Amino acid sequence: MESSVLSAIVLPLSLFVVMAGIGLSLQLRDFANVIKYPRTVLTGLGGQLILLPLIALLLIWIYPFASPLVAAGFLIIALAPGGATSNLFTFLAKGEVAASITLTAIISLITPFSIPLLAAWFLNVIDPGQIQIPLVETIIQLVAITFVPVALGMAVRRWAPNVAEKLMTPVQIFSLATLFIIIAGIVAQTWDIFVANFWSMAPVTTLLVALAFAGGYGLARIANVTEAGRRTLSFEIGLQNGTTALLVTATILGIPETTIAPMFYSIIMFVFAGLALVIFRRVGDPQAAEAA
Repeated sequence: MESSVLSAIVLPLSLFVVMAGIGLSLQLRDFANVIKYPRTVLTGLGGQLILLPLIALLLIWIYPFASPLVAAGFLIIALAPGGATSNLFTFLAKGEVAASITLTAIISLITPFSIPLLAAWFLNVIDPGQIQIPLVETIIQLVAITFVPVALGMAVRRWAPNVAEKLMTPVQIFSLATLFIIIAGIVAQTWDIFVANFWSMAPVTTLLVALAFAGGYGLARIANVTEAGRRTLSFEIGLQNGTTALLVTATILGIPETTIAPMFYSIIMFVFAGLALVIFRRVGDPQAAEAA
């Protein structure tokens, strides 16, 4: 698979399907969950849009990255929206599924604007003038691959709910499978760069994943969110949409070094999600855990 095909066709189409899958799980009334779960949703927005990028910037400041390009990819994965699989993990952990779906939807609609704007600002701080993100082009591409498929998915859910129910699971499986296929393809194409940066990137990216999961839970606890909400935010902030980050780094920027952190994060986050799920399941029901 040639690089141009992978980055120009496969990645955008895969993200389109991922976002359509999010739309299939949404109804307009779901956005009313902002009122039903205001503390969880607002805390989640703060964690996703402020806390995680700030953690990434702190690590960039104190950790000796191989180059500003590698650090740029590290920042972009922190700016990405929450992953669609966060809803599934929230359900398995007995979290607030409705709040999780609402957060995923809202964040996914905000990040087409926040990623290019914040990335352009932060990257200029990291290495002034060296890494340029085409603002208008990036916003247009992300909006087209976010709003359109989400709207289509919601339309299917509204007018053909039985079809939406049947499509949701296959779309989730497709989204996960294509993410790993895309990662495998990019690794194969950038093998020398991947190997050269792996041992320097693995520790700090693993640390970012750990801080994302722990930070989501800790921030929710500080905000006095319920135990179910804490579990929800742990997954919402820890699980990132790696496909979106790779679209920005591999397709829009087209710089191989910037893809290293998103690729590694996209793999290791599922390890931490599994560990978090085991811990939450052992603790038991959220109400019992909160009472304890």
